[in-house]
Amino acid sequence: MLFRAATAAGSADAASANEVDAVVRAVEEMSFVLHGHHDHERDFVDALVARHAPALHDQVEAGHRLADAAIARVSELAAELIAAPSEVRNPILHRLYLELASLTALYLEHLDLEERHVMPALAAAIPRADLVELTDQLRGTIPPPEMARFMQSMLPAMNLAERVDMLGGMSQAPPEVWDVFRTAAEQALSTQEFDDVVGRIGLS
Repeated sequence: MLFRAATAAGSADAASANEVDAVVRAVEEMSFVLHGHHDHERDFVDALVARHAPALHDQVEAGHRLADAAIARVSELAAELIAAPSEVRNPILHRLYLELASLTALYLEHLDLEERHVMPALAAAIPRADLVELTDQLRGTIPPPEMARFMQSMLPAMNLAERVDMLGGMSQAPPEVWDVFRTAAEQALSTQEFDDVVGRIGLS
């Protein structure tokens, strides 16, 4: 998602309203997903990290503060870009691209900390069944339309096994909820990608 936003900004024609609009939409989706990620971590994971890995907790919180500030800068530039006349958009677009690249670099380091250190620390301290239950509780608090929006950004970046794991669990939701998730997946993936997932799950 971060790479898509940075690539969109780096390759966009500042004189094209459609391409500028696409950049702004990419920034808006990035902000939505990252802020949601931070909120969910604070609501469900923060206390566990503080209890089981306090030194890592401080690093995670510091990373969130830096990322939130960077997201704010990017969002301000996106608003400036969309409001500016087309003839003066190019330098704004270039600054936006540079800020997105910096945010991407910063966030990759943050995710590296979470993947290499925080998650293993929690897995060592907490039974797997409890972590699975926690994940289910977290997902259960996200309204289906909001989850569908997350899926639009997440699914294209997942491999087949990850998509099967995610959508296989979601397919057990009530039919009206699964319809929302299925539609989001069909929109996010190519026909072949979606058919591959459905085939693995065993759905028609």
